[in-house]
Amino acid sequence: MRSLLDPIPGCPSPEDELPLAHEVILQWRVVPPRVSANAIPVDAEEKTDKKDKTPETFPALMREVSGRRVVVISDHAQLDAAARIAEERGAKAVVMNRSA
Repeated sequence: MRSLLDPIPGCPSPEDELPLAHEVILQWRVVPPRVSANAIPVDAEEKTDKKDKTPETFPALMREVSGRRVVVISDHAQLDAAARIAEERGAKAVVMNRSA
């Protein structure tokens, strides 16, 4: 009498598995959204300087031409701080700097 733990005759054992007939390799490239070229920085008093379009520090609150407020970061390490600023200041998105 055979045991239930014995390998089934005619089937390869796990050590003798056959090679795969096909191999699928997927590569993803995630591109973060960038700040609009016409966006302007907004300071703590909600004032804007239309001449200077580059923030001095990051993360920075900016307003795009459409009126949408975004938080701009220059590095992925700033995501936590940017999310906090976005929640406090009512920004709609966190985006990357133009030159990053």
